[in-house]
Amino acid sequence: MDATLRATAKRPSKSQRVGIAMLSALACFLVGCQSNPRRITPYTGKQYFPERHPSVLYQERTPRQVPTSGVASFYGEELRGKPMANGEPFNPDRLTAASWFYPFGTRIRVVHQNQSVVVIITDRGPAKRLVRQGRIIDLSRAAFQTLAHPHLGLIPVRLYRISDGN
Repeated sequence: MDATLRATAKRPSKSQRVGIAMLSALACFLVGCQSNPRRITPYTGKQYFPERHPSVLYQERTPRQVPTSGVASFYGEELRGKPMANGEPFNPDRLTAASWFYPFGTRIRVVHQNQSVVVIITDRGPAKRLVRQGRIIDLSRAAFQTLAHPHLGLIPVRLYRISDGN
């Protein structure tokens, strides 16, 4: 019975086989040329954002909660004289800090056990991967020394905003 089915089934002609091969090659080419939907396109200038209609209620976005406690580290001599994110050269002898959560110029009181120091935010940091691990602020060497001995490296701290950056 299999032999009779094989004998009655027609094999495609050479031109049909070529057409099928060309169609499959075209399909593979088109699939391979598709752009990645997750690719981020660079900013090219002004973007259009539709205006909100006044009669429709929109849920306002609440700002991300700023952490008030976490782990602090310090950075020192290796960056002396290099520009910080605000443009000033870094001096580890000043009471400065780096944080992603506060604007430049904000004065923060950093408390560790019974010691405290007031620092000014002048840079961005710590690295994002460290923020995910609980590190919330990088202090200058002078600020860290007022709180603890530098050989500790990491200390638990609480942060209190004193004034906004202007």
